[in-house]
Amino acid sequence: MTDEQAKALEYPFTFQEIEWRVLRVSKNDPTRAQVAAYVDSRAIQNRLDSVVGRENWQNTFESVVGSNNGTTAHICRISIYYPERGEWISKSDGAGCTDVEPIKGGLSNAFKRAASMWGMGRYLYGLKNIWATIDEYKCIAQKSYPELEKRYNQYVNHLLNKKQGSGKENQQGPSQKQGAKQNNQQQPA
Repeated sequence: MTDEQAKALEYPFTFQEIEWRVLRVSKNDPTRAQVAAYVDSRAIQNRLDSVVGRENWQNTFESVVGSNNGTTAHICRISIYYPERGEWISKSDGAGCTDVEPIKGGLSNAFKRAASMWGMGRYLYGLKNIWATIDEYKCIAQKSYPELEKRYNQYVNHLLNKKQGSGKENQQGPSQKQGAKQNNQQQPA
C-alpha cells in the first residue's frame, strides 16, 4: 500500500456515508438527545475496494464465546496486501454483541473498529457534544438532519484546513484519486 492509498483510507467520509445514533436523552428536555456519528460497514467496504482494490483486502472474524451474549466478543482482522513487500499486513479490533441482532451487530461493530485501526473513520471520535431533536420513538427527528449535516461538514472542513495548514498537501478524497464515481458527494461547507 502506498502513502497515497493510506491517506485515501483516512480521508473523511461524505455526510451521506455517515450514520447517526442516539447516545443519551437529555434529562431536562426529553425532545433532545446527544448523538454520535459512525461510518456504515458498506461505506468501509466501498472505501477499501476503491482504494486498494477488491482483491487486495480481506477480513476474518474470531468469536470468543462467553456464558451469554453480554460476555461474548467478536474480533475482526482486516488484512491489506502490500505488493511491494509481497505480504499481507493485518490489524484487528473487537466488539461485544449488541442488544439488537446481537451476533450481526457485534461482527459489524468489530469490522468498523478494525477499519478504524487502518484510519477509516477514526476522525469521528473527535466529533463530540452534538445534540439533536428526537421524536417520540427516541429516534433522531428528520428535521435535525440539515443541522447535523452542517455541523459535520464544518468539522470535516476544519480537519482538512488544519491538515493543509500544517504543511501537508491538500488531500483529495479517495474517489477523486481513484477516479471512481461519487454518489451525492457533498463538499464540506
